[in-house]
Amino acid sequence: MVARAAVAPHEAGAVQVDEPARCSLRDHLVARGRAGDLAAVELLIGALPPHLPSVTVLAARDERIRALGRALATALPGKKPHGIATMIAAAGQALDRGDRTAARQLPSLTTAELAAVERDIIEILGWLKPRQNGRRWLRARQVFSILQF
Repeated sequence: MVARAAVAPHEAGAVQVDEPARCSLRDHLVARGRAGDLAAVELLIGALPPHLPSVTVLAARDERIRALGRALATALPGKKPHGIATMIAAAGQALDRGDRTAARQLPSLTTAELAAVERDIIEILGWLKPRQNGRRWLRARQVFSILQF
């Protein structure tokens, strides 16, 4: 996409040339990537640092936890938001401490639903650094705050 300089009449009768629209390379590559240009996506991926900033990791974590909350709210329609947050927190804590499954914390789910929740939590845990206490997962009130039902 080529920006063209616009010519506009000036008050004194002279011709004024407006600056062309400025677009950073990043913006250009993002636009191309959103339009389906895989070469642009590859260039953007190559520009990413090996370890993403904490704010990016936490935003991704929070979005995935919200998606888990929505999925559980659909699977368990009678469950209140605080109960859903407690279930997500308990399941994450169990998997964080090395339990093989979170079936005890999520007894109402089908096998397929349980597997999907566990898979998501394990993936999220892989993104997170251990805190001072060695844990990576959140407590129920933190999960509830993220869910914002």
